[in-house]
Amino acid sequence: MISVLLHPTKLFASSSLDVQFVVLSLAYVVFCFILLGVCASDYLCPTVSTITGAQSSTATRSRGVLAAVLLAWCNSSPDLITNFMSWTSSNAPALSVGEVLGSCGFILCVVQGALFIVMSPLGTQLEPNHALHLRHDLAFVLAAAAMMLYVSFRNEVTLLNCLAMLGLYSGYIASKTWGCSDSNELSLELSAQAPVSGSNNELEPSTLKFSVLSALDYTALYAAMQQPKGPLTDDLDAITLQTLEAHHSDAQYVAPRSLSEPPNGSPHLAKNADLNTVVAHSSPSTFERYRDNEDMAPANDAYYDDNDVSPIAYSDTLRSRLLRLREGALFLFAPQLLNFRALPMYSKVLAIAMVPLTVNLRLTCPQFDVLLRRSTVSANRTILEPKTLALLLAHSVCVPACTLLLVGVLVDSQIPWWSILVCGLVTTGLLSSTIMFRWQVAQVNRFSLHDTELHDSRAAYKLGVLEQYFVTVLNSLGIINCVLWIAVFANALVEVMVTYQHLTNISEGVLGLTIFSWGNSVSDLVSNVAMCKLHLKMGSQSRDEQVQLASRYFFIALSACLGGILLNILIGVGLSGFISMSMNANGNGMDSTKIWLFRSVSIQSHAPDYKFIISSAFILVQNVVLLVVFSGADVVSKWVTRYSRYVGIMFCSWWGLATLVSVIIEVTASTSSAIR
Repeated sequence: MISVLLHPTKLFASSSLDVQFVVLSLAYVVFCFILLGVCASDYLCPTVSTITGAQSSTATRSRGVLAAVLLAWCNSSPDLITNFMSWTSSNAPALSVGEVLGSCGFILCVVQGALFIVMSPLGTQLEPNHALHLRHDLAFVLAAAAMMLYVSFRNEVTLLNCLAMLGLYSGYIASKTWGCSDSNELSLELSAQAPVSGSNNELEPSTLKFSVLSALDYTALYAAMQQPKGPLTDDLDAITLQTLEAHHSDAQYVAPRSLSEPPNGSPHLAKNADLNTVVAHSSPSTFERYRDNEDMAPANDAYYDDNDVSPIAYSDTLRSRLLRLREGALFLFAPQLLNFRALPMYSKVLAIAMVPLTVNLRLTCPQFDVLLRRSTVSANRTILEPKTLALLLAHSVCVPACTLLLVGVLVDSQIPWWSILVCGLVTTGLLSSTIMFRWQVAQVNRFSLHDTELHDSRAAYKLGVLEQYFVTVLNSLGIINCVLWIAVFANALVEVMVTYQHLTNISEGVLGLTIFSWGNSVSDLVSNVAMCKLHLKMGSQSRDEQVQLASRYFFIALSACLGGILLNILIGVGLSGFISMSMNANGNGMDSTKIWLFRSVSIQSHAPDYKFIISSAFILVQNVVLLVVFSGADVVSKWVTRYSRYVGIMFCSWWGLATLVSVIIEVTASTSSAIR
């Protein structure tokens, strides 16, 4: 049953091109695209970020670049895995090449045009060093687009072409590693491609990719992108009765105190205190005030009567605690349901429909930063919360079973008995490790008069090391399952496109240039436009500060677009084609009579596809125009800054014209073949 649902060729095997098939298939495609974005932005990228960030304090420059590149690959994992599936499972290189050209043209023209339109009210002008970095990236994009034009003219992809693409990408990474004089500039550029959306909905300023579900509502997106500030943001459990009653923004934070303790100081010492500052209360107003000395009762009563201290509302305290518990459970399994009433109607419908799938992803893709937290009772104690323990036990059972099931779906065959045995052994090992970890935590927290402070420190250190190893193992399993989920959804998308191609006789190239590429590029459009609008939520004091901040985010968004294009071309075609031809996954479609380096796969069975040639030419022209725009010439910069809105519209129209020409060529070819 699950295999049929995840293989559209079986699900729609007896379907015809009618209204029911179109509606169901489009809904299927939409859910696949959304799930690809959720897997990449909410699970794969944060988990990889956690693993790579664990050694950031001791990371060298090259290791920092490696971490950023790894995050960039995870960021573009839906596109990359979709291309790989097109090359291997469906034997459709035309679909892969069309998707790559369509995505690159959409990002280079439409997405960057939208960025110019969004930034037009401020008339933002890039700094000289930012323009220099963009020209550097555009030079590599120009070389990659020239390779695609050459491949389209030859109507074949050879192993030598794939190696040249991989070599160009290696040169790009090397230039980023040793070509930047400032490490901050390096991290800024590469972080533009590196999505880090943490599991607590906190986003770094350089983050680009966001959850597809949260990106549907810009209000929720902006709220998620703002870092909370204040003394209580590190630990929500530190909220006390005093802070819940603090109505002033400048209220002094007082450490939690027992309700049985007397007030801080005496009335005589409190005369010099700031009466506008909220102080900690010692007991509810319904009880009699605590007195150290009964003789001082009149003075105490007179002091509190003069200051008219408001009573503590315990109903608000209980409501706040219940709200935190409810939000914790919702955030754990269905984060899209948070602030449900504030969402628009279409987001509510989509959020509810996605609940079973997000719960499934949460149970099968472990995602942890830490497992233990400091106890609020004693600073020397670390506790494993019951919620975390229950989640660890659930992961121990669900993760191996999910891995086995997804591998069986991908290979589309029966699961052998020995793999079930291996799955059982892994499950037993994870359950035993969880139980032993819980026992180790209890042993470290056990009180003993014979243990010295040095012994306690060593035990806490060993527990911390054990926690890091356990987190790394769980996150590694989560990455494996995330990649498998993405591969399953990508393979389903490819099968839907192939089904449409069989029913409509539309060429795979047009499907790749239009529907396939548009679906994979929507997240780039939403996330990069949201990044450019982030300066509106930062509360800049002056227009100059706002313009400077907007310029920085504009540069980050542009860099992300160019990095995504390089990944789509050089890795999506170069690496996928190299692996496919090396494994002979294309079967009869590969010409193996030539020398190994010149083994090739034909894109089209007959003549070169002019749609690919025209799309590559449009991308090259757009790239040259962008080089002129970011050339740094005063005349060009002033003109672009003044008419940036019209420049963005021209960019969007340029790719619209390219798509229209491709469709006209396809319709003309179909009509000619029908007449013959």
